[in-house]
Amino acid sequence: GGFKRYNVNHGVTLIGWDDRLAAWLIKNSWGKGWGEWAGPGLSVERGYGLVAYGSNNIGLAAAWVVARPLPFIKTSQAWLDSKTIVEEK
Repeated sequence: GGFKRYNVNHGVTLIGWDDRLAAWLIKNSWGKGWGEWAGPGLSVERGYGLVAYGSNNIGLAAAWVVARPLPFIKTSQAWLDSKTIVEEK
């Protein structure tokens, strides 16, 4: 098909939610020279941006992965109520 493989050179981290704009707040791996959001204390120069709720796109030439959910199992080594991820076989 039309799938092409590319080297990954960028990533974003979801760090919060903005109720006023109904959007996820993200931090960019490219550093402080990237960003679109100028909210309180998190300006464009600091490398932050917004992603609309329900969107998986951060702009031009963006790509993403589709995650496959994995089952969780509780183990005797679990700390308090934590769970361990295991692959389906």
